[in-house]
Amino acid sequence: MVHRLIMIRSMMTSKDSNVTMINQGGSNPAQMKGGDIMTETREYEPTEKLAQQIEKTFTYQAPKEDQLPRYVSIRDKFKELALLLAKNCPDSRELSAAMTLLQNANMMANASIAVNE
Repeated sequence: MVHRLIMIRSMMTSKDSNVTMINQGGSNPAQMKGGDIMTETREYEPTEKLAQQIEKTFTYQAPKEDQLPRYVSIRDKFKELALLLAKNCPDSRELSAAMTLLQNANMMANASIAVNE
């Protein structure tokens, strides 16, 4: 996994055109020009446990015969709840967020079966 540390130097101009350098990250501001961006890359070695979890999570899991009825049952209950919300809540940003969360919960419930069985 790679994490990037980005140090951004920005220029701020006051009324009398004096320029002040904002220095976040410790490098010498005298060597930087306005708007310069420096990047420093640091790599981490994933633990064995994390590497195994990544392999397990991001590998296609073909459905097993006994899982299909559970996927359908879970999806049907989420659909039932989505319809209940649609019938009882005004069409709004909040309802849209609730529908998105239901969709995500449905996918994660199915993933819990697919990845862990």
